[in-house]
Amino acid sequence: MWKRVKQLGMALLWLVLAAAAFLAWHAPVRPAAVLGDTKSHIPWLFSPDGRWLLAGQQSRDQLINLTTGERLVLDSHHIGTWPDKQRAAFSPDNQFFIGRLGRKVRCVPLNSVHLGRDLQDNAEGAEPSVGFSLDNRKVAVVQSYQPLLIWDVPARGEPRTIALATLFPEDVLAGRRASWIYRWHWGHGQTFFAEEYRGNRVSCWDVPAARIRFQIRHLVESYGINCPTWRLSPDGTRCIAIVTQQPTPPAAVPEGPWVQARDVPAGKLLWQRPMPSSNAMFDLSFASDGKQVAICSRDLSRNHLVQLQLWDMENGESRTIAETKGQEHFRFTTAGRFLHHDWGWWELDGDQARPAFDFHDDGYWHDRAGHKHTPYTEEEQTPMPQRDWMGTRRAYMMRVGHGDCVAARGVMAGMSADDRWLAVRLTFNYQQGKWVDWVPKGITLPEGLGRKDSDYELHLFDVDSGAASPVLHDAEYWLFSPDGKVLVTGGAGDMRVWSLPLTAPQWPRWLIGVLAVGLLGIHLRRWRRAKSPSIAAGKATP
Repeated sequence: MWKRVKQLGMALLWLVLAAAAFLAWHAPVRPAAVLGDTKSHIPWLFSPDGRWLLAGQQSRDQLINLTTGERLVLDSHHIGTWPDKQRAAFSPDNQFFIGRLGRKVRCVPLNSVHLGRDLQDNAEGAEPSVGFSLDNRKVAVVQSYQPLLIWDVPARGEPRTIALATLFPEDVLAGRRASWIYRWHWGHGQTFFAEEYRGNRVSCWDVPAARIRFQIRHLVESYGINCPTWRLSPDGTRCIAIVTQQPTPPAAVPEGPWVQARDVPAGKLLWQRPMPSSNAMFDLSFASDGKQVAICSRDLSRNHLVQLQLWDMENGESRTIAETKGQEHFRFTTAGRFLHHDWGWWELDGDQARPAFDFHDDGYWHDRAGHKHTPYTEEEQTPMPQRDWMGTRRAYMMRVGHGDCVAARGVMAGMSADDRWLAVRLTFNYQQGKWVDWVPKGITLPEGLGRKDSDYELHLFDVDSGAASPVLHDAEYWLFSPDGKVLVTGGAGDMRVWSLPLTAPQWPRWLIGVLAVGLLGIHLRRWRRAKSPSIAAGKATP
């Protein structure tokens, strides 16, 4: 009897161990931290070192230290719809933060966020746009119809005030209903680049010398708010622009466009080269090293065929690396490994560019190896408007801080800043999605089930190997840190911080392995004991 009980006990132990092993190998990955009191917050800005996170919602913004948990509650804001607009910014050296606090623009030291200095008291009108110079020594506050304010960092004394009439020497209000700084960027050596709204010109203002270093006139009209026709290199030493010899009438195709490259420190023209007169609808982006620039345009003489050219910034030599139909404004990613456009990412392959990740209108997509991914079954396909849905999704991406994402039917995708991770978010509708498939037809769903709008799943893929990470739920919003080592997700619940790569805890697996080895040792010992009497009996037989 006792022998049979032991046999059943050992079998039960093996069964429990097998169940524990299954659960350990399929256990959901756990976040490194959960940020409480952040329900429905949108993570939209990391500090350069990844220690600070700015997250916002309709009621308020929060500046959160991810290492200590320290927080600063800011004013409520909407993410601006103007291009390159920044309602808040971190200094490149991670020492200061500028944002709105108490309806004032304030610059605070990150080592003591409850101190700082107000830079602007005017809370009326359009939301100010702010940003630090590349050398961390200046900060600009730009607001519509207001003088440009440039402060020292840390803020001392009064700011240098630059009126529009000074930045744009001509009468900026003459013959125009509205004039203000439309796009702006800091350049090398505390130079400030500003594009006048509806003025089609960019001024390079030398802040220390208080003078205009040069102007770029007759800019080609942008065909979209996110597609400027001038750009600065990442280090601010080079500027490139698409211009014409004469102003282009509104809604007209530019005649005789030229590509101009300028040396910002010297303030001189490096070179200018003509573009085909049939090309229009330009978009520019620099490679991460600033030595090459990608120029995307459409050839109107060939049924709007998209041409992608790569230009050398030193000598102006160019070569066409792709021609394709239907794609929109190719731009280099931050790391410069891929070229992003509305439907996916391309990569350089020798002298040509080829698709790397292609997302299609029906929601499926192809990876770098050419494998097709079909996230939805026909029943799970999230219903979306049949007309104008792409414009709606693009506006949504800009609103949530994902302007460089890709929208497809029921799918949204984005890449980390280091070009290592591809995030693919799927949207499931409770009434018409996979959750309802579990319930027999004709049965009414219980209260609380099927009454919510959507469920979101975030799938992470390694760009090089294609390996998939564990699925993350309730991830309507997500944001990668600049180094690609941290991921923050948010949705209906509090935001969660994940360490990349996503891996499940290893200690349960080690413990289960040790127990399995122990049980196996017990079995071997019992088997040897059971076998030894029979061997001895065999030897004793004459």
